[in-house]
Amino acid sequence: DTPGYYFTLWRFTSSGEQDLSFAASRAYKEAGMSDGSAICVDRNGRILATGSAGVEGGAQRMAMWAFSPSGSLDTYFAVNGRYVDNLSDNSLYTSYGSDILLDSAGNIVVAGHLGNAASIWRLTETGQIDRTFGEAGPVLMKGTANGDQDMAFAVAMDGNGRIVATGLSDTDRLLADVDGGVEEKIMATWRFGRNGEPDQSFGIDGSITDTGSDQ
Repeated sequence: DTPGYYFTLWRFTSSGEQDLSFAASRAYKEAGMSDGSAICVDRNGRILATGSAGVEGGAQRMAMWAFSPSGSLDTYFAVNGRYVDNLSDNSLYTSYGSDILLDSAGNIVVAGHLGNAASIWRLTETGQIDRTFGEAGPVLMKGTANGDQDMAFAVAMDGNGRIVATGLSDTDRLLADVDGGVEEKIMATWRFGRNGEPDQSFGIDGSITDTGSDQ
């Protein structure tokens, strides 16, 4: 959650009381607001969260935090417990982590967006970008429905170990009832092999879009 635009982590007991023994983390605000969108627990009991953190210049970047079971930052993860996307020299680009899954090897898969493209990142257990995933970094999906922007909001793994993400894709059609001509957005789903390669057996070039309505 984002009270005061600070990423914040709470823990509650099974009866709904705040666990005061848990070291709630409200400790970082880069150069702007930070927030969290998804959380999970890994095989070592660490708490992992993703969202975004502000950086110098005011942009928001995909962020991943790792906490010990007691709520303190895991300083062995990335840099002092947090990874912040820095895969471009463009200080104005934005990226965001919307959802997390853990694969069978303990890697961390994050779905979200980078600039105008839907994006899938894979990090190692120690918080480093996995350069064996995709083309030595995140997998980007843009123009799935022939528009200018794609965004991934959720990610899962199927029974064959393939990565499935879903979100929205802009079309090349404008909504006639909106002033200024806003592009129509439709559901998009992508499927990838274990190492981030598009699954060509799924839909068209590894993706499907909602074509069930003309409205």
